[in-house]
Amino acid sequence: MEYWHACWDWECPTLFGVDFVQFDQVLSEWPDIQKRDEDVAALAAIGSLRELLMGASAQPKSAIQSVIGIPYGRAASLLEQLNQT
Repeated sequence: MEYWHACWDWECPTLFGVDFVQFDQVLSEWPDIQKRDEDVAALAAIGSLRELLMGASAQPKSAIQSVIGIPYGRAASLLEQLNQT
């Protein structure tokens, strides 16, 4: 989420389903999200991962581990699991 916070542009609200103020609040509270904000946090977190891996501004697969701490394959597998639930 820190990556997208720094790279926020006019498309991000459409891509993530949250506006910058909401995204900023999720990031500032992460991982201790208030129950009332769980849906917003989920949109921000899942949208960030999806766009980082597969969006128009996706990072190269070789760079993913340095950005999020796990390799691309593992991150893609986790995203696929999220999409199935």
